[in-house]
Amino acid sequence: MIETFRNIFKIHDLRQRILFTVIILALERVGTHIVTPGIDTSVLAEGMKNLSGTLFGLYDLFAGGAFKKAAVFGLGIMPYISASIIFQLLGAVVPYIQRLQKEGEEGRKKITQYTRYGTLLISAMQAFGVAIFLESIEVNGVKAVIHPGMSFRLLTMLSMATGTMLIMWLGELIDERGIGNGISLIIFIGIIARLPAAIMEEWIQFSSGNRTLLTELFLIALAFVIVAGIVALTQGTRKIPVQYAKRVVGRKVYGGVNTHFPLRVNTAGVMPIIFAQAIMFVPSTLFSFFPDSEFIGTMQRAFSMESWFYWLIYGIMIVFFTYFYTAIALNPVDVADNLKKQGGFVPGVRPGKKTAEYLDNILTRITLPGSIALAIVAIIPYILVKSFHISYNYASFFGGTGLLIIVGVALDTIQRFESHLFMRHYDGFMKSGKIRGCISVNEEVVHGIPSSRRVLREGDIVSVDIGVKYKGFHGDSAFTFPVGDISPEKKKLLRVTIEALYRGIDQARSNNRLQDISHAIQSHAESYGYGVVRELVGHGIGKTLHEEPQVPNFGKPHRGPLLRAGMTLAIEPMINMGTRHVLTLDDGWTVVTQDRLPSAHYEHTIIISNGKPEIITENNLKDEVFKWPKNNQ
Repeated sequence: MIETFRNIFKIHDLRQRILFTVIILALERVGTHIVTPGIDTSVLAEGMKNLSGTLFGLYDLFAGGAFKKAAVFGLGIMPYISASIIFQLLGAVVPYIQRLQKEGEEGRKKITQYTRYGTLLISAMQAFGVAIFLESIEVNGVKAVIHPGMSFRLLTMLSMATGTMLIMWLGELIDERGIGNGISLIIFIGIIARLPAAIMEEWIQFSSGNRTLLTELFLIALAFVIVAGIVALTQGTRKIPVQYAKRVVGRKVYGGVNTHFPLRVNTAGVMPIIFAQAIMFVPSTLFSFFPDSEFIGTMQRAFSMESWFYWLIYGIMIVFFTYFYTAIALNPVDVADNLKKQGGFVPGVRPGKKTAEYLDNILTRITLPGSIALAIVAIIPYILVKSFHISYNYASFFGGTGLLIIVGVALDTIQRFESHLFMRHYDGFMKSGKIRGCISVNEEVVHGIPSSRRVLREGDIVSVDIGVKYKGFHGDSAFTFPVGDISPEKKKLLRVTIEALYRGIDQARSNNRLQDISHAIQSHAESYGYGVVRELVGHGIGKTLHEEPQVPNFGKPHRGPLLRAGMTLAIEPMINMGTRHVLTLDDGWTVVTQDRLPSAHYEHTIIISNGKPEIITENNLKDEVFKWPKNNQ
């Protein structure tokens, strides 16, 4: 783990992204403490004490505590989330939105633009409502708003709507230049900001003798168990086997591969709890406006968190909304149609309508345990409050919406760190140990794990990637070997890949740009119709195996850092016979081509000079490849 953190900060680009993300999140937290003009903060603080357990309390959770302070960021990012949900729901019923969703990148851009407009409209409406709510707060005859009226309402609308749009922009900046999902991280940091106060509350209880050491140890152990359960719930999938029919194009055979389509146990994520909480808080919020009615008082007790009736209805609503949102998020008919168009099918099931029914049946069955587990996670904080008499603020970190968001965002961010480390061949958080030898066969691009169980056969191609350390310095080299007599198509792939390597090396000269190397590799490989892998790149090399700069195998010429004499680079094109896209197997390490067609990998370590670059891992192995007759191309 310590080595992983060291690796993270060795990578200049990743280090810059982390720093940028931290700065943006810090700026967002500053905005949660800037109060909207015209408010008496002492009266406001007193009037906001009883927010928990109401709809406003739920809103304050997502606003990171800014709502109860009536800050300019008081609406948080919720208007944007609301607009996104609205357009997602409209996609199920409005044909125009459905077309945009299927138009790829251009359609997504239009929906994003409409979502921004919707965010501005919703935030302005909500800010107006908040202004009226703030004007109603009164403590001992003193109003929270110093000068109520239309001028205050318009000022609040302007301040809070602008704050929401600024938060949305900060989230998009993180997406573009930081690490992780910006909107999710902003919500995440707002929830985490409540943790120190919750721990301090519990410490005071423990110090005063109201809580025993055994109870605290039990709660800590319970927290680990709950988090482990949420991780399993979040990542749990049912793998549906899928086969793709073979297609012959010219002399090449495409497809004919076995893969799987993952169906998540919890497709809906945290949304069912948010919907259920929002609806369950509506009665208690409305009842608070009729304090003198005996009937309303009875109903208020039934819908209070101490009532078993509340928990029962709450759990049922979570199960219902889990099915509802799953039906919106994943349409089995669309999945079945896409599989059919791509030549894929589920073994034993007819393509089209039968496949859609099969997927719908499985999704219905796996969603039931997922929805029940989600309901249990949501109810845990209330059980702890009643059983151990801990504060709700502390109990909320043992389950419910907050913990689900924390775990989900943390897993997503770790996976993004993994992808950055993986792209540069570093071990990540989830690796159990370093794999020293990388031997990749046929469709394996890199990181093939040596095994005595796999038998090489005539016609296979094998890529061997080796790193060596000598007198404190590293060298890195890779070569793809033919096993016996290989097909003309594979001979062509190997020859083109090694030609692309040397074309890239030829551009590695002082005063050229880094992407001159990249462009030379990409243009040569793609001129033969091959796919250039983009997820994996070459790298600088020296006292450590992987240093800056990255050396991608794709790019536009005359861009990137200026090359200087004395720089040492490892250039390694990875070229696929079919699509450029790759995926990682379940072992979390081996990278294979998405279409399971062969891939070739060659690498040299070179030193840039004022003239021709020096190849310090040069060998005669390439001579055999260049002896193959040209008609194999």
